[in-house]
Amino acid sequence: MNRISPFRLLALLLCLTVVHGRLCATPCTDEPYGRAGDSTALHYFGETLVTVGGGPHTPFWLGANRDGRGAVDGHGPQLHVGLSRPTAAAYADFRPHWGGTVEVAVGSSLVSRFTPSAAFAETVIGRSHLSFGLRPHATPINHPALSTGSFVLGRNAVPPATLAWSIPTWWPAFGRRVPVAFSGTLAYGLLLDGNWQRRTVDRAGGRYATGVRYHEKAGYVRIGTDSSVVTLTAGAEMATQFGGTIHHYLSASQPMHLPGGLREAFYAFVAKGGSDPTDGDGYANASGNTVGAWRFALTARSRREKMAARLYYDHFFEDESAAFDEYGWLDGLIGLELSLPLQSLHTVVAEFVRTDYQSGPVYHDHTPQLEEQVSGIDNYYNHGLYPGWQHFGMAMGNALFASPLYDHNGTLLFTANRFRAVHLGFSGAPTPRLTYRLLLTTLRSWGTYAAPFAEVQRQHSLLAEIAWQLPPRLFGRHIGYGWQGTAAFAADRGSRLGNNTALQIGLRYSR
Repeated sequence: MNRISPFRLLALLLCLTVVHGRLCATPCTDEPYGRAGDSTALHYFGETLVTVGGGPHTPFWLGANRDGRGAVDGHGPQLHVGLSRPTAAAYADFRPHWGGTVEVAVGSSLVSRFTPSAAFAETVIGRSHLSFGLRPHATPINHPALSTGSFVLGRNAVPPATLAWSIPTWWPAFGRRVPVAFSGTLAYGLLLDGNWQRRTVDRAGGRYATGVRYHEKAGYVRIGTDSSVVTLTAGAEMATQFGGTIHHYLSASQPMHLPGGLREAFYAFVAKGGSDPTDGDGYANASGNTVGAWRFALTARSRREKMAARLYYDHFFEDESAAFDEYGWLDGLIGLELSLPLQSLHTVVAEFVRTDYQSGPVYHDHTPQLEEQVSGIDNYYNHGLYPGWQHFGMAMGNALFASPLYDHNGTLLFTANRFRAVHLGFSGAPTPRLTYRLLLTTLRSWGTYAAPFAEVQRQHSLLAEIAWQLPPRLFGRHIGYGWQGTAAFAADRGSRLGNNTALQIGLRYSR
């Protein structure tokens, strides 16, 4: 197991309070990167989790979309602790406001026994945020607790270490009277799992990468205002792995060193230019491994009934042909989020995800004999040089791309990236102290074009989770404020992940 030194963690600085534990759903909102609190006070929390169950893996939804805190195998106890000084999403003045967060999970069943899921410092000037460290991604389109996640900037893995600039609130660039606003982010950094990759796959001769650079960017435009009955949001997210050293490429004994300087950083920013050493003469492609998604959302609100509905769509792409409709936009995620004026059923999310087309089953580079270029077999999250779109073995995007950790095959490849899935999420608060979350997912996978499954593999996953805010006086004794008990039942059935069942009990204290 790879251990990240606590001293290195503290050097990256302070962190985020647990987001996956926010079971009380928020209504449909067009605030892309909103914050829950504007206080400058210091907050902290501690949480213990005990999981018991059986099966080859931890049930899927106990490990997915938790910023790398969840376990894939095993049912050992976990301890989560966090310390934060939150900042507001924006300030009226233009002087610096400082904040930060640290959140750590400790447990023998985790990928790393000491796993930082967030560790960053930030300063806010007006609407601009500048942060350094491991900062979890925001969820500007999909629901943070009920969705399967974004294709690019997801919440499924430990976040990369980045220096990031962002405008997290809507910026009315043309003034308040024009209902057009913008938001976005730009970041460069490093992936920290090089030593973990080496320890995980080196003995089996699997391909892995060390010292990999990372770049991400996102931009959104909103037509409408916070008070509009209908608003339209459109944008894109892109991210790139570049530079670093590739080990065991085609079983080669010598590592392959890839340039990762300023020129390659510029290529990553413009998503074009450069090439990889394996492209060959006359077939220069683009340096690095790039993934992207076009994202759209249409939100309608009823002011009288306090209801809202959001219809959203993600179109996945990993090259220009998929990005610009050369072969049709057949793959993607389409979702519907409903916010209801009911305490017992506050939010409903429904999503359909398709990834089995991948621009078709044919790939052919132009030759003198056949000049036609056919750019199919997009092979989502896999790459010819880099060992998959993952960090510490977990997919960095949508959780339904079953992470390489599930396969135990000595590689970090995604073996089931062609699938169709239906997903439902529900949340509510039947009483002021009791909240719940329910996730239901069914999936069919065909493997990959290069290695299809002999039979279609299926996955059916369930999570039923409740959280109870304990009263300050319990069983005749004063215990104080800030205590919360949680209980979750999760299960998988099917040939994709096997039959897994578990019960998780937790106790949390926060101030």
